[in-house]
Amino acid sequence: MAHGMVTWFDAGRGFGFISRAGFVSRDDGGAEIFVHHSQISDDSPHPLGKGDRVKFTLQPHPRGLRAADVHPVC
Repeated sequence: MAHGMVTWFDAGRGFGFISRAGFVSRDDGGAEIFVHHSQISDDSPHPLGKGDRVKFTLQPHPRGLRAADVHPVC
């Protein structure tokens, strides 16, 4: 599992981005990873917000990598 921090999430639009600290390569999706609301675990007490720490798996996507199986980290 990868770890990161939510840099932006719009609950109304249902998507956002997660930053992987210290990761700057664009070869496998870049430093920011797309996250869709459908990939957020059901045990999350609220929608993701800026600054929330999360763990997730990386999933290939035609536009690069995206976050899957996203869980907030307390």
